[in-house]
Amino acid sequence: MARRAVLEAPEQTQIPLEVLPGAQEEFVRSGAKFPAMIGGRGSGKTMASGIKAMILAGNYPGAQGVLTCKTFEQVRTRLMPAIRKKFGIAEGKTWEWRRADHEIRFQNGSVIYLRPANDPGRCRGFSLLFFGMDEAADGDQEPSFFHLQACLRQEIKDTEGKLVPAQGWVTTTPHWRATWIRKRWREHVNPQTLGKLPGADYPIFLAHTESNFFNPETYIEDLRLSAASERIIAQELRGEFIDLEGVAFPAFSERSHVRSLPQSAKIVKRVIGVDFGGTVPTAVVEFALLDNGEIQGTYEFYQRRCAEKQLVEAIADRPRCKVLCDPSGKELIDMLRRYGINAHKARSNNFGLRFRLWASRLNLMNRGTGKVYQQGEPGAQYAQPGIYLSSNQPNLISELQNLAFASARGDVLKDSWEQGLDDHAYDAGAYCLMELDPAIIKVAPVTVAWGIR
Repeated sequence: MARRAVLEAPEQTQIPLEVLPGAQEEFVRSGAKFPAMIGGRGSGKTMASGIKAMILAGNYPGAQGVLTCKTFEQVRTRLMPAIRKKFGIAEGKTWEWRRADHEIRFQNGSVIYLRPANDPGRCRGFSLLFFGMDEAADGDQEPSFFHLQACLRQEIKDTEGKLVPAQGWVTTTPHWRATWIRKRWREHVNPQTLGKLPGADYPIFLAHTESNFFNPETYIEDLRLSAASERIIAQELRGEFIDLEGVAFPAFSERSHVRSLPQSAKIVKRVIGVDFGGTVPTAVVEFALLDNGEIQGTYEFYQRRCAEKQLVEAIADRPRCKVLCDPSGKELIDMLRRYGINAHKARSNNFGLRFRLWASRLNLMNRGTGKVYQQGEPGAQYAQPGIYLSSNQPNLISELQNLAFASARGDVLKDSWEQGLDDHAYDAGAYCLMELDPAIIKVAPVTVAWGIR
């Protein structure tokens, strides 16, 4: 049974808040400057962030705070339902959600601004008593944390005349690529300078998915069955920081590689790549070669147990162009041609060639000097990749973030991926690169920094 605890709820309306004993309650009560609730999926992180913010705004008139999710859509579908579940009884009485303004307003003058963390510019210019970032490891949210941290400057006194301590927190399931979270909260160092941070300001409250007895009965077992490996289970269910050795594309980041097709861009050639699956996903991706030599992603279709009609319709809806398939998929090519689709074999399905094409295009290069940089390396801000993905290609983005080489023994890496990692959109994209990249015959060797530094 949940332990019922009244946690300093707003004075006007005392709300009995059911909180999970352990990490969730300790995090909500924490007075540390930058606490983090790190936990598995469904461990109560979003709820904890909402509870903490609503209590601060309700108990300190005039307080200003910011709550973020990665996107506005997640604010609407994840954060607000969590807040309403606990505080809905007081909606319209002591607080209201002004959806058009993206803010929660209180009768006592407090306000919580709701912002998308994937747009750092929307997280500047406030004077805040608190902020909270939900699923902060999702994408590249470090710039938003930096801006919000600089906004913790509102001075409010409690009933005894003492200044209320300002707070900024994160709640998230960790991800090996979000190294800034690992460095701040586990290693207690500044991710940029590696200077020491006061550990007392950065406590971790670790929450396991199985500790949340509000989850459906089969929830944990379903997650276990769909996880790619035991290491992913440790990350997704227990909230553990894991090291994924043999990371395939350390240069890739959403900040550097994801954009919309520029309005001024001139498309020289457009192609579609297809990787057909039965029970595994079928992936269709579209890329365009621009007149400046860049390659731009424009479209993605990704469907498990994809029917023939669904695949044909997904391709037919796009501008007519060459469609490239796995060279071993003669039956697929013949089927597509029967529907009038311009389907052909891709040039190769060689594992090494696919990797080298992707890696050479993803590398950040200073086009003036020809020097290649890793993410975060001095000078990398002036470098550009040779390929960009669209935000409409979420599964391809996810695959490039997670692909890692399998280890044979020791530090030896195999020409295959870690078991269970999806590569369907990646393969389809590689077939496109084989057609668009002028270096197809002679791909320059690339240097890859394995693992997390």
